[in-house]
Formats: sequence, C-alpha cells, structure tokens
Amino acid sequence: MIPNLTRETRRKTVPGVAGWIDQTHRRARHDFLNKNLEGGEAKFKPVDKLSR
Repeated sequence: MIPNLTRETRRKTVPGVAGWIDQTHRRARHDFLNKNLEGGEAKFKPVDKLSR
C-alpha cells in the first residue's frame, strides 16, 4: 500500500512523474509481450465477422 500511495501522490503533485510512470509501464508491457510472443503473432485472433 505504501509504494502505491507514494507513487500516486508524486504522480499528482510532481510535474513529469506521470509521464515517467507511463513510460515505465509501457516498457514493461513491451518487454513482456516480446518475451511471451517469441517474435511471432498473437495466438488469439478476434472474429472478423460476427455470425448468428
């Protein structure tokens, strides 16, 4: 709880921290996807056309 409270307080009060947090999370997601997709395409393909 304390790290989240500290991060959110800084995000709201210190200029530039929100952008830094965003870039950090984007980098983590990018690294996760590169590691888990093994350079290929996503295994999930959404339906192109809905049918009933």
